[in-house]
Amino acid sequence: MPRPAKKANKKYDENGEEAVPMTYKGIARGNVIELEGGATLPEGTRVDIIPEQPVMVNVPWHPLTLKEWLREAREIRAQLPRTGDSVEILQQLRVCD
Repeated sequence: MPRPAKKANKKYDENGEEAVPMTYKGIARGNVIELEGGATLPEGTRVDIIPEQPVMVNVPWHPLTLKEWLREAREIRAQLPRTGDSVEILQQLRVCD
């Protein structure tokens, strides 16, 4: 009996059988995922990781708005000597307002 034609959006194993995505469980240790139950994957296998529970992520906190940062930059600049470069920088800062 002939096999049905392969579909373009499907994946197939070395025997021509349709590959079915598997779900594995594991634990993250550093930047390595240790799979549970002795499961193994071939080296270099690409995976998608979806945490079971929400994960706290450290996001850098930026206490200043752009306008506040520009004001502080101008205050610092006012303390520095004027040179040709500093005049150009001040002109660029004024354009950002």
